Amino acid sequence: MNRTVFALPARSDYVTRGGLAITRVAEQFTGGANRLDDLINLCEGLRAALPSVVDGDAMGHAVVAIDEAVAQYRWHRRLAGDARKRNAFLQFIYKGA
Repeated sequence: MNRTVFALPARSDYVTRGGLAITRVAEQFTGGANRLDDLINLCEGLRAALPSVVDGDAMGHAVVAIDEAVAQYRWHRRLAGDARKRNAFLQFIYKGA
């Protein structure tokens, strides 16, 4: 994952030249598959809200970017091991039953 995210302040507020007030919040990631599931759900929510904000070709690019982010989060979730489906047969063998 990109390490520059960890260097961002937790919250920053600023106003654009057009007068739009923007608040940027950087979520601190502490690890674990459950937290990655939360990030995946956040991306899915962004995808659902996207049509009301973005239109035209930008919509296609945004959807592709969200898809790639979700794919990366799912890959790292798999590496965390918490949310991976375990083989029931192998668990049965390891328990010695």
